[in-house]
Amino acid sequence: HENINLLNDSEIGMSKKIFGKYLCKEMSISFKELKLMRTNRNKIPIKDIIFDYIKFEDEVNIKTLNKFKEFVWEYDSDVEKALENISFSVNYKNVIREYAEGGLHSFGKAGIYESNDDYVLVDVDFASYYPHLSFRNKLHPKHIPENIFNKIYEGFYTDRKLYNKKDPRNYVLKIILNGSYGLSKDKYAYLYDPKWQLAICINGQLILTLLTEKIFKYCTEEPTIIFENTDGAMFRIKRSDYNNIIKACKETEEIVDIPLETQLCEKIIIRDVNNYINVIDKNNIKFKGCFEID
Repeated sequence: HENINLLNDSEIGMSKKIFGKYLCKEMSISFKELKLMRTNRNKIPIKDIIFDYIKFEDEVNIKTLNKFKEFVWEYDSDVEKALENISFSVNYKNVIREYAEGGLHSFGKAGIYESNDDYVLVDVDFASYYPHLSFRNKLHPKHIPENIFNKIYEGFYTDRKLYNKKDPRNYVLKIILNGSYGLSKDKYAYLYDPKWQLAICINGQLILTLLTEKIFKYCTEEPTIIFENTDGAMFRIKRSDYNNIIKACKETEEIVDIPLETQLCEKIIIRDVNNYINVIDKNNIKFKGCFEID
């Protein structure tokens, strides 16, 4: 019903056209004018973009937070790239955490992990994580007014919930929500603003770190981290600790105001953080990476 021709567009092209139409209407500008807009930056001290409410008790996580605060993102316009990548590794419990501009990825040991009478696999994910980080914290590209940007952005999320996941409209709205973040890193796109992108990605990693800290705090027996990946994590916990996981999730939700979803799983056959078969139950199996068959 938007009267936009998307027939030959990529997913990112669809995001540009649909989001752009809404922005143009609210800002009373043409799409030609919008396409020329962007915010270029030469230097961003990371300590200036970390949310005040992110606080840790675990010494390893405190050091991680302080490490992030030491970075200054700088862009060299002559070579058109950042001078230094924001990335480092941290040993935490049974995994090695890789923090980087692309998100947090943690992994321990490849293998087959199964639920049984005593232990259970629990997958925990933030709902529409990057969009929520933006509109819950009033983040936006500097050249687009915050009230306009996040009203539209949150509106896409609200609309998506109206449709079943098998409905094509759900899929299109998912593309818009996720693709918009991708445009924050594209210097040829009208949503380009490195500060917006870094604020989402770095705070997202720290909040996922906070979630894991809460889970370890409340579980009576130390969980095993199967993986942490961008917007969620999987743990193997004592079955009797499941309510403590829920408690940790609720406490995290209260701090960050982003909904969390938990899923009990029967088995995971995992090579690494991006390649696995997750058997949620016999009727619901998720194939990822090199295991994809559909």
